[in-house]
Parts: sequence; structure tokens; C-alpha cells
Amino acid sequence: MIYEMNDWHHAQYQCCLSYFYIHWKGEKYALQAESHAENSMKLTSYYLNATSWQMNQQNADDPANLLILCIVLLNYYTLAKSKIILKKRKDAFSSIKQAEKALNKVEQLVDSIQKYKTTLENIDNYKDNSKPFENYYQQWNHCTLMRLDKNFYPNLQNLKIYINCLYGKIAFECEKYVVSFDQYMQALKFIEKIYGPESKEMISIYHALGHIKEYQSSEDDMKKSIDYFKKAHDISNKIYHDEESFSSMVELIRSVYLLCTVSMKLNLNLDDTEHLLGEMLQIINTYNEKNDQNSIEYHIDNNSDVSNDLMRIKTDSLDNDNDHIECSTDQCFNSGHEYSNEYFVNLICSLRSLLIKIYIKSNRYQEALKLLEENLNIQEDTFGMYNTRVIKTYKLILSINMVQENFAEAVKQAEMCLDLEQFTFGANSKQAKKTQDILKALSSYKKTGNKVN
Repeated sequence: MIYEMNDWHHAQYQCCLSYFYIHWKGEKYALQAESHAENSMKLTSYYLNATSWQMNQQNADDPANLLILCIVLLNYYTLAKSKIILKKRKDAFSSIKQAEKALNKVEQLVDSIQKYKTTLENIDNYKDNSKPFENYYQQWNHCTLMRLDKNFYPNLQNLKIYINCLYGKIAFECEKYVVSFDQYMQALKFIEKIYGPESKEMISIYHALGHIKEYQSSEDDMKKSIDYFKKAHDISNKIYHDEESFSSMVELIRSVYLLCTVSMKLNLNLDDTEHLLGEMLQIINTYNEKNDQNSIEYHIDNNSDVSNDLMRIKTDSLDNDNDHIECSTDQCFNSGHEYSNEYFVNLICSLRSLLIKIYIKSNRYQEALKLLEENLNIQEDTFGMYNTRVIKTYKLILSINMVQENFAEAVKQAEMCLDLEQFTFGANSKQAKKTQDILKALSSYKKTGNKVN
């Protein structure tokens, strides 16, 4: 880029750099990706204006134009992905629509080039007629990173799936649920055709479809949501028991969590939900014992069996677990981030939290307290004491002690919560003031012997 002054060549490298940032460096580099993609689009425009190149003119079927279209396609995809991370939803929606249009043109041109190449191979004057095809390769050779036959540029079939998934995600965030559902259904059909109906790639798409129906909230939609989450669970369960790999277990945990969350919303049989949650926690314990580790987090850096194609499909799925699980939004398809320690701790704690809710509903407070203590231990180790997750767990333990009228222990818990809240949120925060009121009520009880209301 430093030595390349030509706008046309410079645009190619800017495009490659923006794609590298968003896919290999992660969402923290969304701003850089956006900037480089926008620069690439400007430079491409300058080149096209200078050469009077128009997409719809007579030269539209020239094979050399494939490079231009591929740069435009990759730029729009990168822009859509970076802008949705940056919460620029309107711009992201516009960019992904343009990416879809560019993809359609690229596919048409690739088909045209393949037919043209086949024709050339079957005619006598091959050398005279092959110049346009040679020009096409000369264009690509200016930037080998952009060559469709190199590893850098995404496979067009996979890119089509990424675009469908990202389009669905952006439409969902723009509350265009019908559009979102249609895009994910397109992705589902394409994935089923390429990878098979019980492939890993299907799981996150079923999660996304389930989320859409869940957010539409009608009773019928919620039932359909259950169906999609059940399909995801069935596939992830089968894959885990076939592979017993770390990544397949992560998918199974997510599927169990999502299925149980919606089941509890619909007030379905709590015994079945409790059994499923208990079974999943037992699987986690067995996995740890089999691998001779006290903590499953040990295996976070050893998930190399997750393919890049699967990871990109997943990152462009909804990944709205953050609405239920406090984890990173839009998990980046760097495996290190995807299975970060924080993400995994939140996932397991959220799984236990569902079981805690069931125990509290049925007045099984000691069982609930045991799971809360397990959550507290792992949260303190991961996040430290002065963290909102840790404080929430302490507050819930405090509430259970008060319900059980174990006021001596409740006072200790309230004092601990107050110290944590004053340090974390400030002495005059709402959280600290509420805990002070609880302490006053508990102190009043100790003096008068009356129960706390």
C-alpha cells in the first residue's frame, strides 16, 4: 500500500485489509474495517469514473469486470458487518442489501466466464478469442489476495451463506422480523444442500430461527420457537455423543439453555426441563472428570476442530444469547474469542441459574443455595469480587436467606453486598441505598424481635 500509487490497485489492498480486520482480528477492529472498506469503495469509484466504466453498459459481461465486482461485494459485506457491530443499523441494512445485489452479479459473471472458457477450449481460433480471458487473469494478478482461486477470498458458496445470515441478523436488529426469517430460511436450505441436514452448520441457524419466533411473542410463534430449538438440540446432542469434543459440548450447552429458557416461558413441564438441565450439568462434570481437569475452561484454547466456515456462519447468525446469557455480543469467529473464559463461565452459570429458578419455585432453597455457591466461586475466580455478576449472585443468596428467616446470615450477606456495591457503583447509588434499607429492616428485626415484612 505504501508504494502502490494507482487508485485501482490501492483499492484492492484496502479491501483486503478491511476484510482481514473484521474476520481475523475481530469485532474490536470494526472501526478500522469500516474505514478501510469505505476508502476502498471511494478509490474504486475514482477508478471507474476515470475509465468511464459502467456496470450496465456493453462491457458488463467482460471477464475482467469480475475483479471489480468482487471488490465491491467484499467491501459491502465488510461494511455491513462492521456497521452492525458499531450499532449503525440503518447503514448496515443498506450495505447488506448492496452486498446481496453484488453477489448476484458476481454469480452471473462467474457462470458466464465458465461457459466462455468451455467454448474457447472447443474452437479452432482459441488464441485469437482467448484475449478477454487472459485480460481477466492479468487484472487478478495485480492483487493475488483477491484471486478466487486463492485461499484468502472466501468461497462464493460460503460467502452466500454468510450474507444470508448477516442479512438476517441485521434485519432482526432493525425489527424486520419477516425479512430476517426469510434470510435465515434461505441460509438453512443452502446449508442443508451443501453440508447436510444434521450438520454442525445447521445448529446456529435453528437457534436464530428460534429467536425470531420467540421475539414475535404470540403463543403460536413461541411453539414454533420450541420446535426450532428442539431441532438444534437434537443435532447438537447427536454430534456431541458422536464426537465428545469440546466445541460440540459448547453447542449442546447453548442448545439446552435456549430450549429450556423458552420452555420455562411457556410454563411447560418443569420436571422435563429440570431433568434436561441436570443431565447437561452431569455431562459437563463427566467431561471434566474424563479429561482429568477441575475446570472446563482448561480446554478453551484447544478447540481447533471448529472449522472457519462454521465459525463465520455462526458469527453472522443472531447470537442473541446476550439477551439471556451475559456474554459477548456477536461472538467473533476467532476461536479464542468465541470460547473465551468469560463467555464460557457465563454460559455455565446461566445454565445453573435456570435450575436455581426451578428450585426456588418449588421451595427447594438448600439446593438453590448450593448451585448459587458454585456460581459464586467460578464468577469470583473469573471476574473478581467487584463485578455486577458477583454482586447479583450475592443478592440472590441474601434473598433466599431472608425468605428462610435466616436473619443472622442475611445480615452478613447484606453487609457484604453493601461493601461491594459502594465500591462498584458508589456510596449514593440506587443499589447501595436499597441494600442499606434492607440492613435497617434486618437491624430493626433484631431489636424488636418482629419479622421483616
